[in-house]
Amino acid sequence: MRKLTKISLLMLFLLPSLTSSFAATSNHIVIGIDTSGSMEGAALQEAVSTADDIVSRLAGEKELEIFTFARSITILDDPQSLPLLQSSGYTSLYDAIWELSKVAKGLDAPLIVITDGKDSRSALSVEKLLYLLEENDVAISIIAYQPNPADELRLREITSNNSGEIYGVDDRGELIDALATVVEEINQE
Repeated sequence: MRKLTKISLLMLFLLPSLTSSFAATSNHIVIGIDTSGSMEGAALQEAVSTADDIVSRLAGEKELEIFTFARSITILDDPQSLPLLQSSGYTSLYDAIWELSKVAKGLDAPLIVITDGKDSRSALSVEKLLYLLEENDVAISIIAYQPNPADELRLREITSNNSGEIYGVDDRGELIDALATVVEEINQE
């Protein structure tokens, strides 16, 4: 009888932490920022500025998981370091979208990717990525800074198959408009 009481008391202590951690995970947003060489200059500055706006608009309401990617993915532990990001290296965009979608799936969160749409080193083809994403069922929104038409078409395929949107933008004003739309959609979910 005493063992049963100890187990019951242990369960009472564990239950609140399990339920509160589940509730917290449904309030996340995963953000991926392309920091590859093709984002050098204005593209990266605009992407960083956009990510900074996302952080300032949503930080009080949502738990933000921010990642950068080029050839590999890195978690950005401190959003204050956003302005220090530099571009370099090849782009594994499709690999990054797949890996970040798995993080988003685990957190029951939407995924926002800020990129120019170029991919130069992914192990995954866009076709393989689309196949894998069918099973993941994560909302993916992509803010594409000055994408070329072929890249924009591939990004459109990725988002349309995953209940998301692509926002092709050419300047800071369009980035802010796209950001406002994405934030509004996320807040409605």
